Amino acid sequence: MVEGGLSSFDTMVDRANQLLKAIEQAHGWPKERRKQSYATLRAVLHPLRELVGR
Repeated sequence: MVEGGLSSFDTMVDRANQLLKAIEQAHGWPKERRKQSYATLRAVLHPLRELVGR
């Protein structure tokens, strides 16, 4: 185990933050709209999860 947390979890969190930042940049949203960026990411990932889960 890596000091300060799990490396795979840390990597996942970093990747999610990168995706959220990319969404914000693509739409020209400030970081204060992070909740909207998160909702946008969820709106894409949930249907993909259902599609792959078939």
